[in-house]
Amino acid sequence: MSEEENDREMYLSEDQSDAVTASTPVAVNAKKITLHFDEGSDLASISSSLKDPDCVVLYVNLYASFMQKYGPETIEQLFSEVHLPHLLGIKVWRPECRVEEGAVMPQFSFPVKALSLLLRSTLKLEYLIFDLKLAGNRDDFAGLGNAFGRLVMLQCIGLTINVDDKVNHDTGGTANPLDPLIKGLAKLSNVTDIIIKGSCNPMEDSLGALESAGLRDLCLLPKLSSLYLFLFVLSNDNLAAMASSLEHNNVLRELCINCSLGITGSQAFTRLFRRNQTLNEVIMIVTGFDQADGNPNNNHSIQHQIEAEIAEGLADSTSLKEFLFQGGMGEMSTQSLTHFRDAVKSNYVIEKVSLRVGDDHANKALDEEMKFLMELNKLGRGELLTDTTVHRDARWTRMLAKMGSDISNLHYLLSMNPSLCCYSVDSSSPQRSRGKKKAASTATQSQPTKRTRLYRAAKYQRVNYR
Repeated sequence: MSEEENDREMYLSEDQSDAVTASTPVAVNAKKITLHFDEGSDLASISSSLKDPDCVVLYVNLYASFMQKYGPETIEQLFSEVHLPHLLGIKVWRPECRVEEGAVMPQFSFPVKALSLLLRSTLKLEYLIFDLKLAGNRDDFAGLGNAFGRLVMLQCIGLTINVDDKVNHDTGGTANPLDPLIKGLAKLSNVTDIIIKGSCNPMEDSLGALESAGLRDLCLLPKLSSLYLFLFVLSNDNLAAMASSLEHNNVLRELCINCSLGITGSQAFTRLFRRNQTLNEVIMIVTGFDQADGNPNNNHSIQHQIEAEIAEGLADSTSLKEFLFQGGMGEMSTQSLTHFRDAVKSNYVIEKVSLRVGDDHANKALDEEMKFLMELNKLGRGELLTDTTVHRDARWTRMLAKMGSDISNLHYLLSMNPSLCCYSVDSSSPQRSRGKKKAASTATQSQPTKRTRLYRAAKYQRVNYR
């Protein structure tokens, strides 16, 4: 199956060009159009297709041969007369580029103006996938933000981009050139998924921090369920603004960011983890630790404090199931990893934690223990340990049966509830009554039974983590 057929946002099937599954009313003769921009392209035909009123899905496949022969000026000229009033979906990409090579053409750039013109040709757009490098000045990027702000029907945005270096040398170059884009997206109340990432090296392609006000508004969107901001290195202030908006957000499920993390940001996210009830997955790639609110002479102390804060928030989260934390360029200390181990011990919901750790055996052992506990979470550890109903004993018994011959899991369960070792036949049966009397009369003479030894082992010995 082709890349185009695999797109989850596909509105037209391959063999039904006149059938549309989108909810937006469109032309009766609605169709999908694929344009191949290469050295053999018929420019007149492309220009005509960009004015087809029946087009609802547009694929633009851009090849290096076209850029070498015509250049970005021709693209801008072709899109200057675009008119696609019923357009619902757009995908602009370079088919020659594989994922592992990145999604941009380092030597070529797609004009920001051309993308803005394409977006302005319709008010019905519901999804956009754009995987190319953007070129333009700051006014062009401001125009792009305005173009996005008009698309009130937009639901999904996937941008794998980086920005032409020239834009950073424009007048007023201290602000992020994509701030207008964030502001434009923050106006769209129907958006559910936003993915903005760089090409193959997020550290090199990142554009730095954003305006906190725009991020705050973005995180307040009423339907936003997934937010990936991998093209930027968000600041402490950015993180605090986002966390304040998301603390009581009951929609967002996935949050993935690059950031420079300080005490202010870590404390803000600790509160977020404690208070938010819907976040299921968080990825935090920390490019460095902000010294502004710490001791500038002791970077390791700041790092340990920040990691301890994040671990504390993870421990108190009642919704997070997956958490990835990559802390700076150095390895996470065993002390910090211990904080995360303790967090997983007390968190009955988390099922996957990925941390940047070293290769030493102590870290590896702690990592194995966390994996062990998270596997138990998947099996229902939290339900067992928090159950106070009359059915509690029956639930524990069923869980023991589910463990089968898994010694480590059985050992853990018995250590948490040693009374399970005392279960026998019904207490009202004559056999149990006689057993009790016999045990009482010979207790001082007999050696510890196998059940007693198992009870002691469960109570006092550590679990054998695999």
